[in-house]
Amino acid sequence: MLTYLNRGKERIKFDCEGDRMDLHILQCRQCSSEFRSTMEETFTCTTCEDEHSPVSGFNVIGIIEKQVGNGVHA
Repeated sequence: MLTYLNRGKERIKFDCEGDRMDLHILQCRQCSSEFRSTMEETFTCTTCEDEHSPVSGFNVIGIIEKQVGNGVHA
């Protein structure tokens, strides 16, 4: 079962992965901090200060789908 969360301009689709260039929510396997990143990027977890690769050092929480609306109403 897929779960959706709609918060203003974004829709988060939990328990799935998109393309490597799509924006994902990732969770550090060492300290459980969550980040938004593509699967292509390598970055440092600022909480535990260890450099990880998203493929090996992080769990995928979900994918952030395209923006929904512009958030401006007249």
